[in-house]
Amino acid sequence: MNTQSDEIIGYIDVIDISDNSVRIEGWSIDRNNQCPSNHVEIRMNGVCLAEIPIYFSRKDVARALGDKNLINCGFKYILSKDMNIDYSNLEFYGFCNGKFNRLTSL
Repeated sequence: MNTQSDEIIGYIDVIDISDNSVRIEGWSIDRNNQCPSNHVEIRMNGVCLAEIPIYFSRKDVARALGDKNLINCGFKYILSKDMNIDYSNLEFYGFCNGKFNRLTSL
């Protein structure tokens, strides 16, 4: 069972809507354990649309937080527009070691 925790933080840097898809990019970490989160979930109205692994390099985040262990805290994902999604109701959650929290978005 996952427990909500403010130890999980992150940010959605990019929400780019095109004709056929929506590109989403961001980062998420467990600030207590100083490690990248395990994954991010994209939800709409409480339903999980996607579970995204975290493994992209984010040197900018590691540098800003002063911890090189956080370098691979980034994620990227493309949602197909044919999924009939209300993009104004998307929510993003970071998960790590049984904890989760809603991420800040644009």
